[in-house]
Amino acid sequence: MFTGILLCSCEQEAGTVYTGELDNLVSFDSPKYTQELAEEDGTQIKIKLQRAQTSGTLDVPIIFESKSDLIQMNDLVVHFADGEAVAYGVVSHPGASGLDIGIEYQATLEIDEEVVSVSPGGVSKQQVTLTKKLTWKSVGEGTFTSNDIYEDTYPVKVLSTEEDPNIYKALGLYKDGYDILIIVDKTKKTAVIPQQEIGLSLFGDDYPGTWLRADACTYDNGVITITPGSDTNYNKWLVGAAQDALGVYVSSPEILVLPQGSY
Repeated sequence: MFTGILLCSCEQEAGTVYTGELDNLVSFDSPKYTQELAEEDGTQIKIKLQRAQTSGTLDVPIIFESKSDLIQMNDLVVHFADGEAVAYGVVSHPGASGLDIGIEYQATLEIDEEVVSVSPGGVSKQQVTLTKKLTWKSVGEGTFTSNDIYEDTYPVKVLSTEEDPNIYKALGLYKDGYDILIIVDKTKKTAVIPQQEIGLSLFGDDYPGTWLRADACTYDNGVITITPGSDTNYNKWLVGAAQDALGVYVSSPEILVLPQGSY
């Protein structure tokens, strides 16, 4: 069974720009920007900033960090024209065809507060997450045996993609609303679960959010097994979405049996 560790986590609420005595108060409109990209979405996204004082021009320097060379911000200054309450930064990407299936491409934009003041209660930093959009269809109902978390077996609805029938999504695998993507290689008899939030807080109420990353699952005739993790088998429960987040290894097999006729 799962055993937890003590760590720290926090999250900022969506921001509001307040008018007040200070001029040039700015804020992102939200702490998170998430988009599934299709081919028609092009190769750029626009990140919204807002300000309270609209008279005069304002340049807002942005501190940009990307976890992938594919996600870039060429102009690191967002420009407000005279009279504008809203302006946009532009983040570029290669388009849907240049993204790998099942991978979250992430970047962080942060207002440089040494130059511009953030509104009280506003959002100084925004995390951008981009994924490749897929076309999902139902393939029926399978069963899931959770030995490590629930010690129970229960039915699970499963989808696969029109683009690739070896890509599955288990709906609400651990909690409703938190679907888990699984990529199967039937030739090698392996499966991978990219790092995803499961909807539970396995490390206690003080450390909300748990992510599952399983690089070394097995596949055999419609059965996907998340095997116990080790130093050479990275199947792990994690605190936080970072690739180097702390956590603990899966200790008992988690087993998904796909619906008949879906494999």
